[in-house]
Amino acid sequence: MAKRIRITAAIFTLLLLTVLQSAQNSATDILSQYQKIQYETQKSRLFRYEDGAPKSNYSVVDNYGYLWLEVYPPKIFKFNGISFQNITKQLPQVERDSLLNNSLISDNNKNIFFVGRHYLYKWNGYKIIKYAFPKDDRIREYKGIKNKILAVGDKGYAVLKDNSWKYIRIPVKHYVQEELLAYVSFNKDSDLLNWQKQEFILDKNDCLYQLHYNINYETVFLNPEEDLVITGYSDKGLKNIPCITKEEIYKQFTAQKKKFVPSFHITDNDDIYILCDRTEYIYKLNPEKALFQRVNLVKGVLLDSSSSYGSHRNFLTSCRNDTLFFSEIDSGIDYNKEEYYYPNYNPDQDCYIFYKNDCSFIKADYNKSLNYQALVLTAIPGISSLNPVTMPEASTEGEYVYYRKFTNIFIKNNNVLYSITDKKIPGVHRIYITNVDSNTFQFISVADKANYLTIIDYNPVSKCIMFAGQEGIREVCISKQSDLLYEYYEYQYQYLLHMLISVNYPRGLLHNLEYYDNKVKKFITLLLLHNDKGINKLYEYEDNGNYFKTLELINNQKAASLYMLEYNNSILHITEFDLTRGKIKKEDKYKNIKSYSTLNDYLLLIDDKHCFTLKNSEGTIKGNLEQIIKPWTAMLKANNIKYELLYSLFFPEVIDENTIFVSSREYPIVQNEQGENEVSAAIPYYTKNPLPATKTALVGNPPNKFNTVPLIYDCKQNKIYEKPTWINTLFCKTLEGTKVHIIHFQKTQKGNYFRISAYANKDIVLSNNDFIYQLTNNELPEYTFFTDKAKYFPKIGNKLYYLYQGKWDNVNLEDFSQYEDLQDVTEINNDLWLVFSNALVRHSMVFKEDFIFKQSDGLPENILSMYELEGNYYIVTRSGIYKFTTEEEGAMLIVPAVNVNGKLYPSGVANKFNYKQNNIIIPVDILNAMYPEKMKLTYRLLGYEKNWKQRDYLPQIEYPKLPPGHYEFQIYGTSPIGKKAKPISVFFSIAPPFYATWWAYLLYIIAILFSIRGIYKLRTRQLKLRNLALEKTVAERTQEVIEKQKHIQESINYAYFIQKSTLPQDSDMADAFASHFVLWQPKATVGGDFYWLHKNEKGEVYFAVIDCTGHGVPGALLSMTVSSLLNHLIKDIGMDKPSAILQTMHQEFGAALHQENPEAQQDGVEISFLKITKGLITFCGAGLNLVYYDKQSQTLNQIRGDRYGLGGLKRHLELELTEHNLPCSANLLLYLYTDGIIDQPVPDAEKIKRLGNVLWLKLISELVSLPLSEQKTLLAEKVKAMLDFYEQRDDITIVGLQL
Repeated sequence: MAKRIRITAAIFTLLLLTVLQSAQNSATDILSQYQKIQYETQKSRLFRYEDGAPKSNYSVVDNYGYLWLEVYPPKIFKFNGISFQNITKQLPQVERDSLLNNSLISDNNKNIFFVGRHYLYKWNGYKIIKYAFPKDDRIREYKGIKNKILAVGDKGYAVLKDNSWKYIRIPVKHYVQEELLAYVSFNKDSDLLNWQKQEFILDKNDCLYQLHYNINYETVFLNPEEDLVITGYSDKGLKNIPCITKEEIYKQFTAQKKKFVPSFHITDNDDIYILCDRTEYIYKLNPEKALFQRVNLVKGVLLDSSSSYGSHRNFLTSCRNDTLFFSEIDSGIDYNKEEYYYPNYNPDQDCYIFYKNDCSFIKADYNKSLNYQALVLTAIPGISSLNPVTMPEASTEGEYVYYRKFTNIFIKNNNVLYSITDKKIPGVHRIYITNVDSNTFQFISVADKANYLTIIDYNPVSKCIMFAGQEGIREVCISKQSDLLYEYYEYQYQYLLHMLISVNYPRGLLHNLEYYDNKVKKFITLLLLHNDKGINKLYEYEDNGNYFKTLELINNQKAASLYMLEYNNSILHITEFDLTRGKIKKEDKYKNIKSYSTLNDYLLLIDDKHCFTLKNSEGTIKGNLEQIIKPWTAMLKANNIKYELLYSLFFPEVIDENTIFVSSREYPIVQNEQGENEVSAAIPYYTKNPLPATKTALVGNPPNKFNTVPLIYDCKQNKIYEKPTWINTLFCKTLEGTKVHIIHFQKTQKGNYFRISAYANKDIVLSNNDFIYQLTNNELPEYTFFTDKAKYFPKIGNKLYYLYQGKWDNVNLEDFSQYEDLQDVTEINNDLWLVFSNALVRHSMVFKEDFIFKQSDGLPENILSMYELEGNYYIVTRSGIYKFTTEEEGAMLIVPAVNVNGKLYPSGVANKFNYKQNNIIIPVDILNAMYPEKMKLTYRLLGYEKNWKQRDYLPQIEYPKLPPGHYEFQIYGTSPIGKKAKPISVFFSIAPPFYATWWAYLLYIIAILFSIRGIYKLRTRQLKLRNLALEKTVAERTQEVIEKQKHIQESINYAYFIQKSTLPQDSDMADAFASHFVLWQPKATVGGDFYWLHKNEKGEVYFAVIDCTGHGVPGALLSMTVSSLLNHLIKDIGMDKPSAILQTMHQEFGAALHQENPEAQQDGVEISFLKITKGLITFCGAGLNLVYYDKQSQTLNQIRGDRYGLGGLKRHLELELTEHNLPCSANLLLYLYTDGIIDQPVPDAEKIKRLGNVLWLKLISELVSLPLSEQKTLLAEKVKAMLDFYEQRDDITIVGLQL
């Protein structure tokens, strides 16, 4: 017994521990779920009550898209996308205090109004417009009726229509307390006792009608004491309109114990009806007879219906037995309308009926304490029955509304939203949104400590829901960036070996997934098809974990075939799939296969004997590749290198129906264990990639490499074509087939280039769209490629290149290095999508902008690739395939007004401002975006700037001190993920001041023209008088100048005679020489050139030709100084040595001109000096040369004087001069000359060219055979021709002597 008790206790303990463990696990799971939901909720936006967010459960959206909320005590808030702005702060405090409760209303055009005791306020988009009530009256009741706003006071009523405010003074009797639509009294148990209500309506002529009644809820029916009379008010006075007599009320309601709850309705035709809810009675106003007449058109009992959602349509709902009938009455109850019905309806249940973007709300009898969840129906034109809308989890649990407890419903744009408290996870709520049109729903879970959430708004563009919680108003987005479509949920123990292989399929996309399942310890291949029917598994099978696998889709005119090629242990398996039935259609097996290659429907098989089989659509080609390999093996064999491993590294590729390609390869040569050289199977590692080999050869001594040249082989013609510039192949798979490109390098005069070109007819086809990359140091770059259909994207270094509109551009991948390695590249709609492991980058090829999508934006982890199918985007990850939403609709950008010098003006019109109104502030609001402050604004002000500016979002843009002109402000917004707002423009102009207007400038021009004319006339007169005086003065001065010039010229002429008289006379020359000629031609009247002669008593002749610096009078003065110095040194002192004479002259000349002073002129003298004795001629030159002709030897010679002339002590204090001796002979002709002849330009030359020494000697040589007199004549003619061609540059002196 004790043993049984112990066993029982042990079992009970185990069960208890199991239950506790299960409860603990459940609590852990609940906590984990709560933390995950809380984390996601924290990503949403929270506007805290403590920071000023309004605690409101009523909202309305205006015609601009702003959300408006009202709180109590009366305050009106506008939500501008970033914050809630208290609009009532714009009012004075006294007006804020006088605002009425529940005063926020809108008309059919979604204009916003709110009401105070003495004003009706309208928001015009940027400021409040006030419509004043008379000071002796105050507003007690207000109402929006179609496109009118009604305000009723004690002494009259006012109507606002199309900004026209009209007050009609007539006393109005009120039956309820101020600001109340009804007066309700209760008993001690809080049950309704009496209901006093009044209601107003306006007709098309703005006549006011008042309905009032009293109901006793204890007796349920009305005890009539008087007739039901409608009171009419107008500017013509008051009138009572009969409706129902007290006898009819007793008969139709009291006697039958029916409630009497009448209400006004007005149609689009301005027909006014009174509908009695819960009865079949309808009364229509007959304005001609001034009475209400009964209309018998209702099936069953009328229901209490209102049109508080949508555009204020009027609907008629009734119930007969348990069937609900619904129709629109805006065209009039008498109109033959379309009617809808719904069976099994409970009248005590609230009902929402959607019809043409509007919703009718049918209220239940709130006097009953029954709790029924609201019913949502939709009326579809053409279908008579009302269709229920799916409302998951909606129940009677929820907050109290109208004294009943049920789930509160929010309606927006044919969407039904409601919040449900999660019963399993405390603090979690599920917000459902049901689309009435599609009858589909979605939900989002949020964490909030409030008991119930109140939906405030739903934005169908941004998919954001705004709700009131415990801490504040929260905005969450129900739209996910990525939704999981296909999960590899059955393979939770798997891991992927490599990226998915995907091929395009005419009706979708095929995925081939290979993974290793740890559970079954096997490799599994999964084939998926993604098309318009979704993602479905076509086939699944076990394999051997082959890494060498190819998925080839072959299209032909009949059908598309899918082949799976698997290579393992020299066996190639080819499996053909039936894509329609998802089954294997055919299997082939090829043995002893060394390698294989595929291209479209071409299959190349190479066996272990190097025999090939090439299958194509035309048939099969067989042959042997020894023709390629044999020259290689012969070269290796000749150098005692073993080549057996060469065959294992030989992998040709098929590139068309008859051709294979063999790329260049470098095979290392190593020594094996036996000390023999052999080809190694090792892949060489390069720090820098070399260019392909230009020929097949061994490299090194001894050889350490074997390089093979790239080549193609025509299998049909059995021909080899070497391609030394080809590097590799690049294949792009499209639905039309695989396109082949050749990677090659190109040599040009500018350098070598890495290039990718199309392949055709066994050659490359160059194109302007080829990718070209310049090589450095003749080395290939580190490159890889991504392909997407027919396009390829080279990646070189950290840059990814792409072709757009015929030009290659690039993306710098360093900007995205934090997102790990680049996995894939896809081009979609002018966007380049870069796929990283944990991010997507959309690069706009148009605007060169990058937009990044991260996990914080809703992306999944471990992304492998991305693709587009029928306009939708999909992401492939290691856990499944997701649909990716880019939300291209964009946010809405609004410029509500233009702030000019602190005053607001409308932005929708072309405003005109004066020149003082030049400080412009443009406020900017962004709606339909969850985080507007993350948007970037791109804008410019045309007329002020041409270039676009971009900045982070700020609520306003300022332009201070704008100059006058016409302006257009253009702006658009872009979100961080590329979501663009529609661009908008704002026009305005700033007028110039009156003194800068066109007419002012015209007056200025006219005044200036008249002024110029007057000044011109005055100035002309003055100039005439001045000209007369000037002419007289000029004549006098001219005469004076002429007289002075005459005197100067006479002096110069006299100086000429003096200078000429100092020159040796012809008789002196004839006495000294047997024959001579002198050609002396100063540039001016006098000059710096002269010649000097002295013959002493011994018969020794001293002769010199001198060129003094300068010409004209200065030169002549220097020449006189030099002449005197020569006379002094030779005649007076008796110096006879030429070099000593010239050296002394150098010192004396410098001293005479004080050239030892650094500031003195350093003028000089060039001289050729001769001393002639009976047997010897001594020549000494300083800057000038001597030319002599020996008649006996008939040779012309030149003796160059020393380089420097005399004078210029600052440059040369001492001169070393050389004497040159010649035998004195009658056969010698001596020529002395200055540099004037040498420097004179030669006539008839293409360009100005001086005579020079060579041509001078040539000229002398042509004349030496003639007598000296003839030589002078010819020289004079030559000089004249030269001076006729070009003006004389310098003094010219030429002397010819014969001893």
